[in-house]
Amino acid sequence: MSEFASPTINNICGFVAATNIQSLNLSWACDSNGVPVTNPCGTPSWGCVVCSDNTTIPGIINIIIDTLPLTGTIAESIGNITSLEIFYIYKTLISGSIPSVLGSVSNLKEIVLDRSLLSGTIPNSLGNLLHLTYLNLGHGLLTGVLPSSLGQLDKISAFECCENYISGSLPSSLESWTLIIELDIFVNSLSGSLPTYIGGWNRIADMFAETNLFTGSIPSEFCQLTNIGYLYLYDSLLTGSIPECFSKMMHLDVLYLSSNCLSGAIPSALGLLTNIDYLMMDHNCLSGTIPVELADISKLLFLSLGVNRLVGSLPTVLISAGLPLNYLLVNNNNLNGSVADFDLPDLTAIDLSSNSFSGILPVPNLFVITHTVNLSYNTFTGTIPAEFTLLAYLQTLDVSNNAALCK
Repeated sequence: MSEFASPTINNICGFVAATNIQSLNLSWACDSNGVPVTNPCGTPSWGCVVCSDNTTIPGIINIIIDTLPLTGTIAESIGNITSLEIFYIYKTLISGSIPSVLGSVSNLKEIVLDRSLLSGTIPNSLGNLLHLTYLNLGHGLLTGVLPSSLGQLDKISAFECCENYISGSLPSSLESWTLIIELDIFVNSLSGSLPTYIGGWNRIADMFAETNLFTGSIPSEFCQLTNIGYLYLYDSLLTGSIPECFSKMMHLDVLYLSSNCLSGAIPSALGLLTNIDYLMMDHNCLSGTIPVELADISKLLFLSLGVNRLVGSLPTVLISAGLPLNYLLVNNNNLNGSVADFDLPDLTAIDLSSNSFSGILPVPNLFVITHTVNLSYNTFTGTIPAEFTLLAYLQTLDVSNNAALCK
């Protein structure tokens, strides 16, 4: 079924959800008696719109189309709905470009055009929507750059443009986004350096900027983001060291810096981040030793430092102090020395492989829930402790390529 002629229906969106309709003209509907309802704000109303009771600005204020198999494009006539405040199209098959005329609907406060097939560039005209607080253009086929006109949206609190094909740098005009709380720009082709002005976004709580092409160092100005909880900068081309002043981010829950080109030592001051759950810095060029201060992070669940250039021993306090660690990954470094028996009651996986650890194999706490232990490619000696056979949840034990180990 591709179209319908004259359904007797009160809820247009409900009708679409219950059929295999592929295209829909929302310019009319019929009531239960078959009488055309040409005014979506009349009685009965169309179920996918909300209308204003303001006599000064009459008409539709909300259009919400959520998870429906609609095809076609966004018509230029959307610019005629001057009363519109929320335009929400989520998870559809709507394609084509974002009409520039959308930027003339001056009352818009929220735009969601997420998980559809929209392509082309982001219209410059969206910068005219001075009341806009939420702009979501994620999970589409958008190309081009972020227009500098977006800097005019000084009331914006959330911007999402993730999983598109956006390129270029972050415009300098975005310095005006001082009210922003969430920035989702991950999985694009954004390049250039991370702007220092981001340090002035003192309300931001979530920044997801991973899987891009950013270069240069992480600005020390980021240390001013004292309200941030999630900072994702992994899978890019960042260089330089991790700023020591990151210790000021006392609300940080997740710091994800993996798969970059970061160098230098791991700041010992990160041990002051007592609220952090996930600390991931693997696949970089970090050097020096593992700071013992990391054991001061009492809520740490996931510590990933693998594939770096770390030296020295594995701090005993990290593995024998009863921390709540679920994952401890320090594989593919230059770590050496003996390894203490690990007493991590919530441990799920530990990977010490491809280092130069020596001595006898560490003995696990018999009450741990560990399912993966990788101690391969080291220089451990002796025998495999019988305690490993008593781990009820153990699925993988790899002690291969320890030449002096008697199995």
